Amino acid sequence: MIEVITAADFDAKVLGSADPCIAFFAGDNDPSANIEKVLNEIFDEGETKEVVYKIDAAAEADLAAKYNAKNPPVLICFENGEAGRNMIGYRPKPRVKQLFAI
Repeated sequence: MIEVITAADFDAKVLGSADPCIAFFAGDNDPSANIEKVLNEIFDEGETKEVVYKIDAAAEADLAAKYNAKNPPVLICFENGEAGRNMIGYRPKPRVKQLFAI
């Protein structure tokens, strides 16, 4: 599942939930569009139950800077409220599945 959130939702949705992943995107960025397609394929195939929150890096520049996500796409998986595994830039589906440990 991919859900769009803002900085206002971040604490409740990301820090207050069960180990989600966040995806910083840039709307006019081909790699961002391509990684979103890969994420949707993984979810459509039912291969993961990960929750991914999509954040517009330009609109949420302070949040993107806090997590060093200035050049989207950047995927970060959280564990116990802390940033953990991450992936910067476009990667093919097998690499994204590794990030999700599937």
